[in-house]
This record gives sequence, structure tokens and C-alpha cells, in this order.
Amino acid sequence: FPSHDNTKANEINGVSFDGIVSNWTGSYTTGIKTDSEKPLQIISYCSITEDKANLAKFLYVQITIIDKNTGLEVLVSDSYSFEKWNEKGINLGYFDKNDNKEIILFFLTNELPKSKQGQSSNFDFEFGILE
Repeated sequence: FPSHDNTKANEINGVSFDGIVSNWTGSYTTGIKTDSEKPLQIISYCSITEDKANLAKFLYVQITIIDKNTGLEVLVSDSYSFEKWNEKGINLGYFDKNDNKEIILFFLTNELPKSKQGQSSNFDFEFGILE
């Protein structure tokens, strides 16, 4: 992703994808606060770092954004598989100067084949700016 002088990036620990079973759910909340003079279009990707169990096609994400300034809550995406999230990303829309938004990543599985039950994988979730 392009970097900007006013962009600060953090690496933070998230959800553990260990022992995944059918109908598993998990969530993770993070935030983005901008001080850019112009609106920034934000995109999110799932980076598959280790997936020997090939869980990326069975794990899904739904993203909700809450504007902490107004309280408005918006479901940004329907369920995306981690594979699709990795390939295409999810556009989170424009963030204006002084926006303070909470991003909720809700993770889920449907039925998992028995061979996938109890498996583990590692993923990184990235947020960047579209130019």
C-alpha cells in the first residue's frame, strides 16, 4: 500500500485460528482514525501466511464499521471467504479528516469437513489506502 506522512501503522495481535470446528465464530475490533487533509479510500486484505489445512476457503469474514463520532453503524461486507478477501480485498469506503471509526471483523465457518475439524491456520489482516 502507498504510505503517507500522516499514516501511522501498527501491528497488533488478533484472533487465534486454532482448533476450528463447524459453526465456529470469533470477532476482532480495531479502529482507524484519520487526520488526512483529503478523504482516504481504505481497503482491507487478508494475507494468508500459513494455511496447510486449507481453511481459507472455509473461513468467512463480515465487516461492520461504527463511526465513533456519530454512532452510525454500517455493514460493509456480506460474508467473504478468506480466499476471496485475499484475492480481491474489501473496500471499506472513504474516511474523511478526523474520522474515528471502529472496525469489527466477525469471523465464521459453516459446516467443515471432518478432515478440517480442529485444524489451525495463520492469517494477517491489512488495511491500506487506495490511490
